Amino acid sequence: MLRPKGLVSRWLALFSVDFAASMMSAYGASNLVSRLDLDPPALYGPYGSALVLSLICLLTLYFQDLYAISKPRKRSWIVASLLCAGAELGIAAILMVFFAPSFGWTFAFVAIYLGATIPLLVVWRTSANRLFSRHLDSGVMALGFTEHAPFLMEEVRRHAHLGYRFLGFAMADGATRPPVSANGHGPITFVNASSLAEYARHDADLLVVLDDRSASAASKEIVKWRRQGLKVTDFGSFCEELTGKLPLESLGEGSVPVAPRSERSRWRDALKRAVDVVASIVLAIVSLPTAVLTAVAIRLDSPGPIVYSQERVGRNGRKFRFYKFRSMYHPPGEPNGTPWGARLQPESITRVGRVIRRLRIDEIPQIINVLRGDMSLVGPRPLMVAEAEQLATCLPFFDQRHLVNPGVTGWGMVCCGHAATVEENRERLSYDLYYIKNWSLTFDCQIILQTVKVVLFGRGAR
Repeated sequence: MLRPKGLVSRWLALFSVDFAASMMSAYGASNLVSRLDLDPPALYGPYGSALVLSLICLLTLYFQDLYAISKPRKRSWIVASLLCAGAELGIAAILMVFFAPSFGWTFAFVAIYLGATIPLLVVWRTSANRLFSRHLDSGVMALGFTEHAPFLMEEVRRHAHLGYRFLGFAMADGATRPPVSANGHGPITFVNASSLAEYARHDADLLVVLDDRSASAASKEIVKWRRQGLKVTDFGSFCEELTGKLPLESLGEGSVPVAPRSERSRWRDALKRAVDVVASIVLAIVSLPTAVLTAVAIRLDSPGPIVYSQERVGRNGRKFRFYKFRSMYHPPGEPNGTPWGARLQPESITRVGRVIRRLRIDEIPQIINVLRGDMSLVGPRPLMVAEAEQLATCLPFFDQRHLVNPGVTGWGMVCCGHAATVEENRERLSYDLYYIKNWSLTFDCQIILQTVKVVLFGRGAR
């Protein structure tokens, strides 16, 4: 995942100041309405109201992607996103006025709070964006020059908003240097590998090794580089860190991008399974009313079964029955050669189906799959048998996505959405393999939060 210099400091600064601005505004609004005899918040006093409002505020900022750093942000985008977050925050606060009267909130309190919070956040966020882009940067240098060099330079420059700067190449003494115009990136800085550690004292923070032979020739300089507290990594690892996916284009035929799970990982499987079971039981209880209403709506809307099942490919290639609420007039079959997306024709989707697909309600029956152990809450999305067989013949490393249980949601799904072509499936595969290689409970939580965002805002709905 993206780990530029000062990343944790950036997030801590954003969370802390956002929270402080909201708390101060809410506390000030509470005191003001109290002085004006406008019925101040009652529940737990001004501090309780300020805390509740601030937590809601942080949630709205999160759902507006104001804590995401994967894309460059212009001042206009920040202001627009803050205004949208303010509107969502205002709606939530007004609902609290009507449905949680014990808090004692009034329209005057909400208006004063929003009138103070949004301008504070606009000033803070626009200033922070400019501050971070100027003062938190990481100089990246490459050792050697291979066919991956242009891709490396392009990715570093594309992530310049995170503070990455490409400094140039360190070449082994006597190595032939490529023409500076060979890659179309303009002038390129070259230094001798024998002076690598000396050069690092100026701007560099990270060395990306492109050529193993150059690394062997400059081994002493690399040791000095590390002694100065600077990071050394290989091309594949750096690209994974930068893009959040495995760079399949850099892997050879004999590569093993995701190593088979060792005996030491059994406790991870057990932990993930325990979380899946507990979370699925909770989800089943919470979603039961929605499931009942959906079942009734499907029955009244069109003839056919309420839930349909389909054979899909699971862990280690094992086939299982996959359940969903029916959202189409005719449940799709599974003949060999069915083209991707053929089952997604708009005219085949029912009226209820359009709604439940957009809100992901059609996925609720997959709780059964999770409880049975066929699936996890998070993992690569399971594919139909015909799709999996076709993709396995044209995508390298495709079978390695079956090293883990498929998931109700997944990293490839939230990053790429639904894939309808081979190229789209190649892109999603690179994210799925990254997830398998870098799994953690924290990563699962991040994916679930991203999925909630997708559901609430309809992003990627098919």
